[in-house]
Amino acid sequence: MNSHKKPLLIIFISALIIRILFVLLMPQEAPDTKRYDDIALSLLSRGDFSTAQGDPAISDGPIYPLFLAAIFSIFGHSLTAVRLIQAIIDSFTCLIIYLIALQMNQRKSIAILASAMAAIYPELIASSAFVLTETLFTFLLSVSTLLLLRAKFKESKVLAVISGIFFGITILCRAVALLIPPFLFLSFLFFSNRKRNLSLITILTIAMLLTIAPWTIRNFLVFDRFLPVSIGLGGNLWIGSYQPWQGDYNYKDLSDKKEIEAGLSPIEADQRLKEEALKNIKENPLGYLRLFPRKFARFWFKIPGGKEVLKGKTLSKDFLYTIHFLLLFFFALGLWFSLRKRTFAILTPLLIILYFTLIHVILFAIPRYRIPITPFILIFSAMGLYRAINLIFSPRLLSPHQ
Repeated sequence: MNSHKKPLLIIFISALIIRILFVLLMPQEAPDTKRYDDIALSLLSRGDFSTAQGDPAISDGPIYPLFLAAIFSIFGHSLTAVRLIQAIIDSFTCLIIYLIALQMNQRKSIAILASAMAAIYPELIASSAFVLTETLFTFLLSVSTLLLLRAKFKESKVLAVISGIFFGITILCRAVALLIPPFLFLSFLFFSNRKRNLSLITILTIAMLLTIAPWTIRNFLVFDRFLPVSIGLGGNLWIGSYQPWQGDYNYKDLSDKKEIEAGLSPIEADQRLKEEALKNIKENPLGYLRLFPRKFARFWFKIPGGKEVLKGKTLSKDFLYTIHFLLLFFFALGLWFSLRKRTFAILTPLLIILYFTLIHVILFAIPRYRIPITPFILIFSAMGLYRAINLIFSPRLLSPHQ
C-alpha cells in the first residue's frame, strides 16, 4: 500500500470533495428518514429507542439511530451534518474497496482502479446525500468482509472475532445481513483444511451472535417475543408475493397493505402480512415464481431513484443508465476471468453478491437495495476493465506485476 499512498490520497480527497459538493448542493429527502430521526431524538431526550408516539421501536436495528444521535449530540439536530459525516464515511469506503480488491487480486493497479471507480460512481455519491442506512451499512459490510478475508488469509482467530463483531454491528444496522455468516460457510467448504476453516467460521459466528445478543434480549424483554433484530420479514414477503403489485412497492396506493395492517400493532401487522404472504404463495406458487425474474431485473437493471428522484430528468437518467450498464458489462467480464481462480478471496464477495440477490428476489427488490454490494460489483468491474484494456492494448501497458 505504501507505493500507492499518493494516488489513494488523491482518490480519497477527490471522493470527499465530490460528495461534500453533492450533499451541500443537492441534499436528498426520503420518507424513511423521519423514522430514524424520531428514534435518534428519542435517544437524546428520553434515553430509549422509541418512536415519535413514544412506543418502543422495533422496525429497525439500533445502529443507524445511534449514529444519528451521536451526530446530533455534537452538532445539534442537523441533517446536513449527518450528510457530511456520511460523505466522509463513503470516502473511506473507497479506501476499503482498494484493500478488498488487493486481497482478492494482489494487483495494485486493479485495486487503484476499483477505488477510483468508487470515488466517482454516481450511486455511491448520491447515497451519502440521503439520511438512510445505505452509506453506513455499505461501509460496515465492506469492513466486515475485509476483516474476514484477512482472517482467512492469516488463519487468525483474533481477526475472525473482530470480523464477527463487525458483522454483528452490520446486522444491527440492517437485519437483511443476518444470514450472511452461515451463508458464507459455503465458501469455506470449497477449500482444504476444512477443520481449520470450520473453526474460523464458528468463531466468527459466535462473535456475531454475542454482538447482537444484547439487542435481541432487549426485544424479548420489551415485546415478549424472539426478534433477533427487527420486524419487516412479513411485510417484505407480502410485497414480494402480492400479484397486483407485481412484487414491487406501490408507493402511490398503499391501501391494500394498510387494510391488512389496520388496528394492529407493528409486530402483529408484520405477522399478519407474513401469514397473508404465505397464503399468496400457497394459492399461486407459479405466480410467485414468475415474479422472480421481475424482481431480479429490478434489482440488477434499474437505477436507484429512477422512478421518483429522477422523474422528468430524461438526460440524467439516460446518463446514469449508460454508466450502470457499462459497469455491468465489465462486471460480467471480470466475473468470467476471476472465477477461473476460485480462491476464497474471490468467492467470498461473490457469495455476498449472490446472497443479497437471492434475499431480494425471494422477498422484494428495489434498486436501492443493491447499493451495499456495489463495492464488490465495482471490484469485479475493475478486473474486467483491466483485462479489456490489457487485451486491446499491449500487454506491457499494464504489467500483471503492478
